[in-house]
Amino acid sequence: MPVVVDLSDIALLVDSGEQRLLSPGYALLQKDQDPMLGEIALHQSRLSPARAANRFWRELSLNPVGISHHQVRHQADLVWHHIKQLNAELSLDWGRFVTPSHYDEAQLSLLSGILKSQQIRPQALIRRALLGALASPKASYYLEFQLHQVLLTSLRSESGERLATESRAVGSGGQIELVDCLMQGIQKRFIRDTRFDPLHHASTEQQLADSLPDLLSHLTRSDATLALVKLRDEEYRVEVRRDDLADALRPFWDRLAAALPPAAQLVADSGIALYPGADKVLHHADRVAAHELIEIARELPLADTADADAPQFLTKFMAVTQDPDNATSTAKPTSIALPNVTSSTSTSSNKVQDSGASHLLCQGVAMRQPQIWFAQSPAGQLEMLGEQPEQPLAICRMEGAGLELEALGEMWINGEKLVGRRRLQRADYCSSPSASGGVTAIRVLGDGH
Repeated sequence: MPVVVDLSDIALLVDSGEQRLLSPGYALLQKDQDPMLGEIALHQSRLSPARAANRFWRELSLNPVGISHHQVRHQADLVWHHIKQLNAELSLDWGRFVTPSHYDEAQLSLLSGILKSQQIRPQALIRRALLGALASPKASYYLEFQLHQVLLTSLRSESGERLATESRAVGSGGQIELVDCLMQGIQKRFIRDTRFDPLHHASTEQQLADSLPDLLSHLTRSDATLALVKLRDEEYRVEVRRDDLADALRPFWDRLAAALPPAAQLVADSGIALYPGADKVLHHADRVAAHELIEIARELPLADTADADAPQFLTKFMAVTQDPDNATSTAKPTSIALPNVTSSTSTSSNKVQDSGASHLLCQGVAMRQPQIWFAQSPAGQLEMLGEQPEQPLAICRMEGAGLELEALGEMWINGEKLVGRRRLQRADYCSSPSASGGVTAIRVLGDGH
């Protein structure tokens, strides 16, 4: 099972199928210390803003970082250090790297060189928007949520291919702008209710920034929650309402909505939906989560061999062809052609539909049985059983050559409650609020399916 590395500048995600690493795209460059990267840098970025960097993944280049440090000169140096750190924790060799959709040829070549310098041979570099296109075959645009920008990439189908073409930034900012707007909205509530300004002190500003993920998660289930910060021996808390935060973010959503093509069929990163008011833009959009894109990337059938000097760069998806002229010694990225799995037609009634699932993937094991029962284990985890348990959550049946899931308790697919039955599609994520963990529906190629 190949390792998949999602190079989002919000947070790099490395998924081996059995182990997962998450590392925010932040660096802290303190004098006479090694660069600090990832989670520790994020949680100190507002304490030492002059020493923090977070543009190196978006602006991968040989441009100066702008912070004096004995180990770092260029943006690419920080990417090199970040890759080195992740590779030490979980081998990235022969991995599939999902790249930001705005990367040009120079950035892809630079990334290839950084990987090669650390003896990492990428199996492929895959444009992120292409995975969005495969996740939503009818979408005409992919909305990619990044740290400093929201990116819109055109998608189209042509001669049986799904293609990701032009990319452009829309609106006026990315996650950082949303976070700053949220903090300013919460700041007003603190000043009004407690006369304390949490953004006046670096320590309380960092506390508030660190608390935002949990705060936003609570607001997906409730109309209000509490924000709390501490300064020395004093504690300050206020009630934060979802509607108030939506008002604080309204200018951001208005600019984004105005920049989108009218009546566009969108597929969007699901992470943006956590922010209050996002439905103004995404109410008609398909949504795709990072773990879904990773599973699509993992399932792409690629050639067994690759040139470490010229890794395959995927921007389209069609039938496999081999072109010996592409095997060059330069770092220029190439496109390869792949079997089309997005068609909804089949030439044989006993074949899985191209977008259908054939197996359930649980803890690295692909399962395919006439009946699979879902239940909560004694440890509180979601488990799959061959025999009916006392309190089943769902049953998955083989229907023809595909899989159908029927809810018998509280069951979700891709974060939405399942009512009745539903045919599983490739990359569907099955979970339950009653149990931890989840199972991904996959399609196994070959094997007669």
